[in-house]
Amino acid sequence: MADISDSIRARSAKPTEAEVMQMLHDDGVSQKSELFLMACDLFQKRGCHEQYKNIDDREDRITYISWI
Repeated sequence: MADISDSIRARSAKPTEAEVMQMLHDDGVSQKSELFLMACDLFQKRGCHEQYKNIDDREDRITYISWI
C-alpha cells in the first residue's frame, strides 16, 4: 500500500523542467530534432508538461507531442 501511495504522490507532483527534458531524452528524442523543438514549445503551455509526465507509454508521449 505504501508503494502505491508513493507512486501516486510522485505522479501528482509538478514535474520540473529538468524532469520533463530527461523524459524526452529517455524517450530517444534528440535535442536537434523538430520533435524536441515542438516539445519545448508545447511545454510552455500551462499543464502540458504535467500531462506529458502522466502518460505511461513512450509511443503515446511522442504522439502527444506531435498531435498538439
